[in-house]
Amino acid sequence: MRYPAISYHIPFLRVSSREFTGVGMYVNFCYIETNQNIPIIEIDNGSISTNELIMTKGLKNGLGYEVDILDGFINFIEFVSNGEEWDGSFKEYRFEPF
Repeated sequence: MRYPAISYHIPFLRVSSREFTGVGMYVNFCYIETNQNIPIIEIDNGSISTNELIMTKGLKNGLGYEVDILDGFINFIEFVSNGEEWDGSFKEYRFEPF
């Protein structure tokens, strides 16, 4: 894993809101406890992306995604379909390289 500190953040994340865009979705996060000794994700403010797609029922071309990092913490994740309308649901999914 390129950014192993991310795994330490996951237990402290809660979804604060979801914003649908028609072809994508933003999932915004907040931390439930900020006084924990959570290691900072060491990248400049920006996003982390991978070379994989999320394949899910109803989307022929799958979803791409990026994790937004702000001040060393996870801010949101953006899911984007590849030109298809999407209702924001994940029924069955798998990760595949593209």
